[in-house]
Amino acid sequence: ILYIMDEEGPYAFQGNGVQPIGTPIADQRSDQVLDFSKKSTWSVRVDPLEELVYFFVTGSGDTGDRPRRALVYDIRTQTWSKWTYSWDIGDSVKLTYGSQRRLLMGTTNDAFYVCNDGLKDGTIDVSYSWKSGMFAWAESAQDSKRYIRVTFNPTANDASLNISTYDNHSSSPTAMNEWNGGDGVTVEEGSTKAIANLKLSQHEDGDEPGSKYLPWSGKLPFLRGRPTRWVTCEISGEQSEDRIIIYEIEIGGVK
Repeated sequence: ILYIMDEEGPYAFQGNGVQPIGTPIADQRSDQVLDFSKKSTWSVRVDPLEELVYFFVTGSGDTGDRPRRALVYDIRTQTWSKWTYSWDIGDSVKLTYGSQRRLLMGTTNDAFYVCNDGLKDGTIDVSYSWKSGMFAWAESAQDSKRYIRVTFNPTANDASLNISTYDNHSSSPTAMNEWNGGDGVTVEEGSTKAIANLKLSQHEDGDEPGSKYLPWSGKLPFLRGRPTRWVTCEISGEQSEDRIIIYEIEIGGVK
């Protein structure tokens, strides 16, 4: 399969067939997001080991003339993610490293990095975030709980996960009530994020089971007037000494 990109978006060529694959990231192709004046520095590279396709691009407002971000296509799942870097990316090439075909990235800090090797960008912690689409609250006469549950692989070292929510069509996270469920999830009054402790040995009476629960409210009555009808959730954090692995995100009380 040949992967290419032009001003209309990314494509996958196989035999005589051409498949546009960029519909899920169509909002990232506008000139408000990308700086097309620097497109001569853009490139497309495939990581054969991870089965990822990197579409390196420059964003509007990015400093420097070379990419500091990539739209990354997962060949196996046919899904997209957005990656950013701490330095300008010169180019990437494949090479044999540790008896495997890997992608080597050259950057403007006079260093070369093997992609997807280790837990950090050089010495810098890796920031991550994921934001869902909007979910409609279920209307019910019965008691209905609204919550988010995150299932993960506990870490050996200190690590935390931030959980935020967005009401209706708001672009700003919702202020939360104070909360401490006693299982390593806490919220300070008025904060826009709950902090979940991911460390394996955080409890005195046993290891962390790898599941965190945050209630958004106790009961859900009929929705009338101008209540919150839609909700969006977001998780974020930093990867440092342990690989952060999220298995499942469950949202309760939605259709």
